Formats: sequence, structure tokens, C-alpha cells
Amino acid sequence: MNLFEFLKINDFNGFDHNLIRRFAIQLLYALKYLKQLEIIHCDLKPENILLKEENKSGIKIIDFGSSTFVDEKVYTYIQSRFYRAPEIMLGIPYTTAIDMWSLGCIMAELYIGYPLFPGESENDQMSRIMEMRDAPPKDVLAVSERKMKFFTQKKDATQQLEPIMLKNSRGKLRKPNGKPLDYVIGDEDPDFNDFVIRCLDWNPETRLTPDDALKHVWVLKGLPPQVLIHHQKMHNITTPELPKSVKVARDEFLIEQQREQELIMQQQQRITRAQRQGNKDMDTNRDISHNPGAGRPQIHLKTPRSNLKNNASNNNHAKSAGKSHNTDSQERHKSNTGASALPNVHHQLNLGPVASQFNIKQSSIANAQHSSRQTDGQHRTLGGQ
Repeated sequence: MNLFEFLKINDFNGFDHNLIRRFAIQLLYALKYLKQLEIIHCDLKPENILLKEENKSGIKIIDFGSSTFVDEKVYTYIQSRFYRAPEIMLGIPYTTAIDMWSLGCIMAELYIGYPLFPGESENDQMSRIMEMRDAPPKDVLAVSERKMKFFTQKKDATQQLEPIMLKNSRGKLRKPNGKPLDYVIGDEDPDFNDFVIRCLDWNPETRLTPDDALKHVWVLKGLPPQVLIHHQKMHNITTPELPKSVKVARDEFLIEQQREQELIMQQQQRITRAQRQGNKDMDTNRDISHNPGAGRPQIHLKTPRSNLKNNASNNNHAKSAGKSHNTDSQERHKSNTGASALPNVHHQLNLGPVASQFNIKQSSIANAQHSSRQTDGQHRTLGGQ
């Protein structure tokens, strides 16, 4: 589908500036490339611009059957009439600038929905152009070989050239600059009007070039900030050259992008710290599993004072109970071992003085020891039986 058919589907109501700008940027890139190769398309019009896909804004230029190199021109009369540059009609040597004139006509048509200069003949075409863009300057007419086809020379001393103006469809005679471009396009976007006017410059030498058009404010202000930065690098556009509104939007985007990068860096740092801590914990667990005796560090809890008092009283009770228990054990031990301790009692006690005091005879003690040994022997005999 070409752009003319696209307009027809839209009932020739035209498109908004955003869509037109997308088309314009692609066409400007193509014309810039053709200019670098010194190729003139010679027949740029909506019918020769195709949509790559339906419902998408990608386009491409077709029909290079009339195209030529700048230094190998074959035809002197080229381009479709509605999009024909004035230098072609005036017989002025043409360059790649004629394609920029066609581009200006196409941009206006895509906006208003119908051709900007729909001349019925060559003279009518020139009359329409002069009605909107005024008469051409003298320096352009000075190099024209066909100017007398569209102008008459006064017979007075000035010998000025007067344009031949035809009547419009209502039978009214057209006048130079009688219907300015702003009247036709409107004043919704003055930057768009300026873009079209500079493409429709009479002088091909001062007409907007593809490079300059890509730096125009109407193109720049419609670019998203991230695309604008890339656009600046490609076309060597410095930031001070940007319009104020475009520069403000660009700076806000860069500030927001910087904040997002800082947040991402902070998040990455937190993740890195968490990973390092996790690695440390894994190393600690691995060391404990290899050395079970090491164990984990013991935690000493502080004992409340009330508990300390209770523990002290409990310890005192335990000590007293332990003493009584030891006393009872000693007494039981003595009672149980009294009989067996008799044979050696003279080794443990000094009974000499006591025996003399109570008139105890040594013989009686010896007899007692002898009878005690016998009793032990009888007990062992009975235990063995």
C-alpha cells in the first residue's frame, strides 16, 4: 500500500504530526543517503512511497526509473506536476534539491489530505506556487532559461518582470502571496509550517537539505529522549543547539535514567553482601562438621539476683544436709566395724595409762584379744559351711 492509498483509506482527512514526523524522518534518511551517492530520485510522490507492513509506520521509496546521477542528467523535464520543483519549470540546472521540494509538498499533503499545488497545467502550477510562496527572487530569475513562459516584461524603463497569474476554479484571478502557506496549513504547529516553508524555498542553494532537516526543531521535538540522544550522535548535534523544550525533556530523561541506575547499583550491592554473608555461614558450618569438638560459641546469660539468692539458700541447705548425712554415715560405719576393730585397738588407742588408772591387767587384755580371734575363726568356719 502506498501513501496515496493510505490517505484514501482515511478519506483524505490527513494524519497527525506524530505519524507524519515518522514518515519524514525515514524519507530524510533515504534522501541523505541518495545525496551522498549523488543520486536524484526525480519522481518522489506519495504513490512511490510504500508502507512496509499494514498498521505500521515503516516505509520505503520505490520507482527509481527516472532517477539519475547528478553529473549524468538525461532528462530536462522530470517529476510529476504536483510535486515538480520550480527550477525544472524555469529551466534552471537541477540538483538533489528538487527531491527536497517534493518532500515539502508531500509533508503538507499528508497533513491537509490533498495536494498542495494541484496545477492543471504548467502555467497553472506556477501560478499556484506564486500565490502561496510569492514571486521568485531576482537571482533565481536571472539564471532561468524559461522565465518568459511565466512572466512578462514591462515596457517601461524598469523592465521588471511581472508574473502571469491565472484564474482559480471560482474564476478569481490569483495574486502573488494571495494565499500564504499558513492560511492553507493552519497555525496548529508553527514549527511544522517552518519546516515545510524551508523545503519550498525558491532558491535550491538555500533550500533545506536532508542533514539540516534532520536537525530541525520540528523533527527533534517529536523524538523520544533515548532516540534523541542517538540522533544527536549520528548527526553531530550539540546539546546547546537543541531547542529549549527539547533540551528540558532530554535533561529530565537523563536525570531519571541516572536515578534508575543508582537504584540498580544499590540493589546489586545488597545482593552481593547477602551472597558474601551466605558464603561465610556455609564456611562456618563446614568447619564445625569437620571439627565437631570445636562447637559453637557458648552464650552466657546473666542470672537475675532473685535466682542468685534462691541458689545460695539452696546451697546452704544442701551443705547442712550433707554434713548430717556424713555424720550418720560415720556413726553407722563405726557401729558396723566395732567388732572387727577390737583386735587392733591397742594400735589405735594408747591404753597404757587408762589400764593403769582402772587397774586393768595386761593379761586380761591379752585374753580378750585371744578370745576375739577365736570368735572370728568360728564365724569364718560357719560362713564357709
